[in-house]
Order: sequence, then structure tokens, then C-alpha cells
Amino acid sequence: MLCVLITTLILIANLSTCLMVLTCVVFTLVNVGGSMHFWNLTIDTVSCIDLVLAIGLCVDYAAHIGKCTIIDYFSVQSLNK
Repeated sequence: MLCVLITTLILIANLSTCLMVLTCVVFTLVNVGGSMHFWNLTIDTVSCIDLVLAIGLCVDYAAHIGKCTIIDYFSVQSLNK
């Protein structure tokens, strides 16, 4: 989790957006872990690959949405001045 926070903080450079991305990652882990529990899946190579893929897609999507939100927010702020 700390690696996700540090990486997004370096790339996005906005603490609140990075915390939102981290929250999305935590929710995704809880969701996938709960689904694996209810489906009685064991931790093996395939499920580990699926977990890494789910986290990667979650970070990618959340970071892109956060970055676009920051860009739009600051562009609107600069237009209002």
C-alpha cells in the first residue's frame, strides 16, 4: 500500500488525489478478497496473478481519473481569475 501511495504521490503530486487512489486500491483488495473467500478460492499462482492484475487496473484507472480531475479543477480556477 505504501508503494502505491508513494508512486502516485510522485506522479500526481497532489496528496488528496493520492489518498483517493489509495482508498480505491484498498476497496478493490477488500472486494476481490471477499469474492475469493465466498467462491472458496485458494491462494495459488492464478489467483495471485488475478490480484496483481486487479490492483494494477485499479491504480491505473483511479490515477487517470484523479489526474484529469486535477487538470480540470485548476483550469477552471485559472479561468475564474
